[in-house]
Amino acid sequence: MGWDLTIQSGEGIVVSRPDEVRAIINEHSAALHIIPGFRSCVLRSVIRSAIHGNVRWMHWSEVSHPGWKRIVGALPKKVYANLINRYSLGAFGVGQRAMTEFQEWGVKRELIGYLPYVAQAPSLGIGTLATRIRAFRGSSRTFASVGSLCRRKGSDILLAAVREVVRLGCDVKVVLSGPSVEPILDSETARFLLRKGRLLALGSVPCAEIGEVYSSCDVFVLPSRREGWGVVVNEACGSGLPIIVSNSVGAADHLVRHGHNGRVFESGSLTALIESLLDYCGPIPKSEREESLRMFEAARPEVIASQFHAAICERSERHHRGSVWRA
Repeated sequence: MGWDLTIQSGEGIVVSRPDEVRAIINEHSAALHIIPGFRSCVLRSVIRSAIHGNVRWMHWSEVSHPGWKRIVGALPKKVYANLINRYSLGAFGVGQRAMTEFQEWGVKRELIGYLPYVAQAPSLGIGTLATRIRAFRGSSRTFASVGSLCRRKGSDILLAAVREVVRLGCDVKVVLSGPSVEPILDSETARFLLRKGRLLALGSVPCAEIGEVYSSCDVFVLPSRREGWGVVVNEACGSGLPIIVSNSVGAADHLVRHGHNGRVFESGSLTALIESLLDYCGPIPKSEREESLRMFEAARPEVIASQFHAAICERSERHHRGSVWRA
């Protein structure tokens, strides 16, 4: 059962006021409460109620984004880390970067665990969407990117890199799947690629059909300038695609082996992204596709769930012995 800013439980209970929290905590005292932080008054009430009610809880979050909020929040996070150390089953990070940050807060190393986002392998059937993409791509080397079209996701730098690769004489195309939340497609670069027949913008694609995007392209690209994880990397690995990601993508630490199943380039670097695209303009070794599938198998939902269950069981046992949880 998890808590978000409106405090919804898995049974559909919605809590909007801190004074309603204690009754919910008591009613679900046997549950493990997964708390994503302490910034709202409701979340702080959840933590206090869990501590006073002798209820199991844990922290779970991505790495925080750099900036003034991270600096201002440094002291409160040290206070929160002390609560985690004294009263919780630990802090689980969505990737190594979050786990490293927890140590900076002051969370004890033995209380830090790994709990990433996961995804099932997309269905790779051939439907209307796949037919459309394959008609567009022809025999060209085709790169796919899935996610909102915006600067944070690096959509602008991807289009700029594809344009330069086309100018170098390479037969490449790019397929974008996701809503346009910024006027990326109105740029001169996008218009150039559209005129040349090198860009296909699909808009939002239903989850049930997203596998057709992966199965119809050769390489997946996520050039985000900021990305706590990037679950589309899981999906692309599960589809057997080589992966090009920026080093700002959290999933890169766990699902992409540079030179083995993809490339990890310097975030925001147009030159580095162009070089990565050029690496895949020639034949793609079968071993790269196989390595992506191996990386996905090691991160399947069932595998991660089993690892998380084992970690919680071990911590719960220590909790009952009083070596971790102390009132």
